Amino acid sequence: MRDKKILGWDIETIKNLINFMLENKSRSLSQNFAMWGKRNGRQAFSVRNYYYRLIKLIKQDNHFANMLDLDETQVQKLLETRHFKVEEEKFLIEEILRNECSVRKTCKKLAGGDEGLMIRYQNKFRKIIKTQQSLVEEIMNKLKNEGINVKNPYEAKIIKMPQNSARLSNEDINSLFSGLVKLVQEETKKEIEDSKKQEKLELMKKFKLQKFNETKLQQENENLKNEMEMLKEELFDIDDEILDDKRMQKLKNYIQKLKSQNQSLSNKNE
Repeated sequence: MRDKKILGWDIETIKNLINFMLENKSRSLSQNFAMWGKRNGRQAFSVRNYYYRLIKLIKQDNHFANMLDLDETQVQKLLETRHFKVEEEKFLIEEILRNECSVRKTCKKLAGGDEGLMIRYQNKFRKIIKTQQSLVEEIMNKLKNEGINVKNPYEAKIIKMPQNSARLSNEDINSLFSGLVKLVQEETKKEIEDSKKQEKLELMKKFKLQKFNETKLQQENENLKNEMEMLKEELFDIDDEILDDKRMQKLKNYIQKLKSQNQSLSNKNE
């Protein structure tokens, strides 16, 4: 059993997490993620993502519940729908407001790619923005005090359906359509800007790498040039030595010749 894993985690670790979550149902999920993660050397965000992916598997297939020795009561407690607590609402709003990405991308990231959970986060965010403005402004002020640029969600234009008429006029339809187009354009613009930022970062990395390679090549060329100069100097020294040897031999021959001439003269005088 020790060697078996689910989504990369071993069975014993998963059991420990599930037991902790079941024993601390009175606390919010975010608190439990943070506490368990701290005890086990894992980030709360990572624990959150894993837990929701695990719950989705258990919901889809009883085999995983059997692997974890969970009875029906425990499974029901794990799968029961929970309302967001205040701490979870604050965490959700803060994460979305502090993130430069779109609401959809941030919710998808928080949900660990789970589409159903992503939609739940999106809906909860919109509901809080609409019904708890004081809470949202409190979180915005907190982030601003931390030096974080926060996009005010209330500055965006909200499309409202006409309430006094059961039938929409052409003007109402055109207005709604224009508003929807504008929202799509803003969302698309944000995604394009994010894409451009990513492309810019990639280009900067490539530029830095190219500069590094150019500098390295220049250094290698300089080293090669210095080696060539040293070889030339060594060759010149060798030529000088050869030349000196020839001059010395010539001088020796000349002295020998003088000695011979001097001996010859001495013989004649005798």
